[in-house]
Amino acid sequence: MKELTLKNLKKSNACDEIIEYYKKYLAKLKKSEDRILYCIKDNFEVLWLIWNGFITKRHEKMILDTGDAKSIYLFVRNVRNADKNKCLEAIINIGDAEYIYYFLKDVPGADINKCQDAIIASGDVEVIYWLITDIKGADIDKCQDAIKNYQHIDTSIHKSNNKDIKENISKVLKDRSTDYGDFKTHSSLVIQIMNILQEHQRYSSLPNPHKEAIHMIIHKIARCVNGNFNLKDNFTDIAGYALLVEKFIQEGKKND
Repeated sequence: MKELTLKNLKKSNACDEIIEYYKKYLAKLKKSEDRILYCIKDNFEVLWLIWNGFITKRHEKMILDTGDAKSIYLFVRNVRNADKNKCLEAIINIGDAEYIYYFLKDVPGADINKCQDAIIASGDVEVIYWLITDIKGADIDKCQDAIKNYQHIDTSIHKSNNKDIKENISKVLKDRSTDYGDFKTHSSLVIQIMNILQEHQRYSSLPNPHKEAIHMIIHKIARCVNGNFNLKDNFTDIAGYALLVEKFIQEGKKND
């Protein structure tokens, strides 16, 4: 494991934002592992730390113990020898439907039935919609039935136990639409762009990782155009998918 120090950060060509963050906060902590844990808890550039070798297999328990679904998802997506079952169980126990969905979409070999059941059980109607529209092999009838049921029973969404289900659904969808815009116009935009790309004669020759990265980048671009164009997460995700393809290409060259 690399020592997380200012010197090593500079050697790794860390951006100015990361270096300034380190100077302000991480330098106050003496042990390298304390610094890494601080990064994970604060959810700051966890992806960058993983890519540059500051987090290894032996930090898996540390990451699981944070109880942060995003950090666990980023770890399992990028660390080849991560324990996928443990990481999935941890995210399910946290109850974060969005990152269960991302796990299913981005982690090879994810158990679709287990993820689907957990998402449906969460009561997050929009993420259930994502299953229907984005995940090949999702049980569409089961998902649609779940959405209908949540409109008629007194339950909760996102750990809210006292509000009426319809009010909660409206609030969740309103919050999402503020960030991402209307779902119908967003999906239409994604499909139009993807149709243009898929009609190109060379599209079918692209490797699956390239196709999926392009699809997800288009998905995020459409969110920017259709919704809040200043939402930082969209651009972080775009960069992340681009870097995943870059990593895939580099690994392919090593094996040539």
